[in-house]
Amino acid sequence: MRFPRTPSGTLLPVAARQPCGEPGMGKSLSFVRPHKTIYYSAPMLEQITIWTLGLLGGVLSPALVEAIKRKRETTAVLSAVKTELNEVGFRLVLASYSIEQHLGTTDRSFLKWVQDSMVVYHGDEPTENIATYISAQLSWTDEQLAIHVANEAAQGVKALTVPKFAIPFSDANVPGWHAIPPSVRLGLLAIHTDIELINDAVDQTRNYFNLTFTKLESNHETVAQNLRGAYRQYGKRCRLAAQRMQRLYALL
Repeated sequence: MRFPRTPSGTLLPVAARQPCGEPGMGKSLSFVRPHKTIYYSAPMLEQITIWTLGLLGGVLSPALVEAIKRKRETTAVLSAVKTELNEVGFRLVLASYSIEQHLGTTDRSFLKWVQDSMVVYHGDEPTENIATYISAQLSWTDEQLAIHVANEAAQGVKALTVPKFAIPFSDANVPGWHAIPPSVRLGLLAIHTDIELINDAVDQTRNYFNLTFTKLESNHETVAQNLRGAYRQYGKRCRLAAQRMQRLYALL
């Protein structure tokens, strides 16, 4: 019977011998060699490491490059969205202010909001004159401000040009851009709804104003009131949309 030996020729202890046959069968026993530990030299380990890193680099490099590219593109898109919100939001503030002047409903809190909106605007439109004008009104007493507001209000049925709005870049790029955060998507969706309501109000004001040129007889005053109501709704929607844009702008 042969017993396994170590590489030096020494017999293994009994505990290290592992019989493969069934005991008591009268057959000779066979033994398996113990596990042999493989040792690698430092140069060989270095070569294996370099080879492994090279393999991983070849596999991961395209994905890594694509991830970096997508992140840069997403950053550029969000920067453009932020600029668009700032520009459109500023014009919405001016539209809302013109409505308040037209209706004679300007108050101190509204003027303070317009003043604060001038501060957060970073576009190229000139703001010095209107900022100075708002500051002057805020410096007046309540009585002086009330007299001024009443004098600015339109008397009778007077046409007021109210523009429509849009956020074309955001509408064109954000819906198909999956890397845009959900909070930004939801915010832009709400703004899109606000703008639709604003544009609907524009159509209403035009329809009511056109009716003032027809023979309405006793209904003329009703149409005039409806026109003022449409202007009021337009101004309210412009302010809500501008405030929403300002909040989203601060998050970007």
